Amino acid sequence: MAIIRNESIEGLITLKAKTNTINLSHSDGTTRLQMHNTGATVTGTLSATTFSGSAASLTSIPAGNLTGTVADSLLSSVSASKLTGSIPNTVKVSDAQNNTIFGTNAGNSFTGTDANNNTLYGFDSGTDISSGDNNTFIGYQAGASGSNDITTGSNNTLLGYQAAASSASVSNEITIGNDSVTKFRIPGINVVLKDNGGTPSEGHVLTVDSSGEAAFAVGGVTQSVAIALSVAVG
Repeated sequence: MAIIRNESIEGLITLKAKTNTINLSHSDGTTRLQMHNTGATVTGTLSATTFSGSAASLTSIPAGNLTGTVADSLLSSVSASKLTGSIPNTVKVSDAQNNTIFGTNAGNSFTGTDANNNTLYGFDSGTDISSGDNNTFIGYQAGASGSNDITTGSNNTLLGYQAAASSASVSNEITIGNDSVTKFRIPGINVVLKDNGGTPSEGHVLTVDSSGEAAFAVGGVTQSVAIALSVAVG
């Protein structure tokens, strides 16, 4: 069936087809609207003042065209890479073993439920911990600098960029900063510890220089003074 009219058609039009399909075509012969027993198919752009319905089958909608609120029940699983913005303070990130983790790869090597009560903040923070407990790591790659990365150690505190422990299994240790840090300051009580130029050993004492900065140095009677005293007495 074909209807060809140059003038407009006003009023209610009812079309019935003996077959399962009715096609409404443009003058160039292109089918723009196809009605069939399961619905209708539009070829081209469809404009309307208002659309309503579930929109369950809509795809490829630009994010900038979306408004409104999505129900929590519809967000059962969302990839982290798809999330932007700030997380509300009410969001809880502790797991069943009381581990509190925030940062890409942080704490991602836990073995089942073996790691408990760890607090890890920062990219790669504690990424090698498998079964350590009660650790607190804060900072980029804290406990994951590539040197003595904690795996099974417990009750350690590592603070700062690439702060590293003395071994991968050490426990009950506090480390502040990495190997590049050469001064420790507490401004409120005017305490400054500077680089000793090496590891202190027996006989070294804490001394303060003219700048008010403290470091370990050899203390007591020096060898040369001891020899002079021995000669004088003898």
